[in-house]
Amino acid sequence: IAWNKLLIAISEYKISNSVGRCIFLDQKTILAKISNAGYTNDKWAIVDTKNHTKWLEDPLLKYKNGSLINDGFFFKSEKEIFYVNYYMNDIVKYSGGNFRRFSTIDKGISPPKLAKNGMFVMIDKNVKIRNIDATAKDEFIYILSNSYTKNEREVISENFRYLDVYSSDNCTYLYSIKIPPYKNKKAF
Repeated sequence: IAWNKLLIAISEYKISNSVGRCIFLDQKTILAKISNAGYTNDKWAIVDTKNHTKWLEDPLLKYKNGSLINDGFFFKSEKEIFYVNYYMNDIVKYSGGNFRRFSTIDKGISPPKLAKNGMFVMIDKNVKIRNIDATAKDEFIYILSNSYTKNEREVISENFRYLDVYSSDNCTYLYSIKIPPYKNKKAF
């Protein structure tokens, strides 16, 4: 039922061919990030099973073709919802009806290069996803990172990954675990 309500919210936003990311806040409510087909605009909404839609201010920075650049994924802790950007250093925390934006330890990140493919704009095929996956447990956030230069880390083989650990309370960086390849394969 909640998915049908999300579709109604998308139609209210009057987006055809839209795409989105969403996560259940509880059994009857969804937090959604909805993007138009050209990935040029985002809307965030809370949608419930009674067809109530609350549109929220976009918590991420705006870039040209910002929606595509701000693509990412949701995950949950016991108390909060988080959204991590695939390409940039954004962590968004949703708690108590409010957004707070934090940054990963990645420094000096420029928006990824965009390429035009016919009438569509896409991330250039040579751009790597920085933040691959994440989870939260107790008071910690764990982000599996594809970055191989962070702060003052040495440049290392691209086969290595890092598991960056943050406090779930204020998204403060705590430490990283360097994960070597296993049988010449990257951790995933």
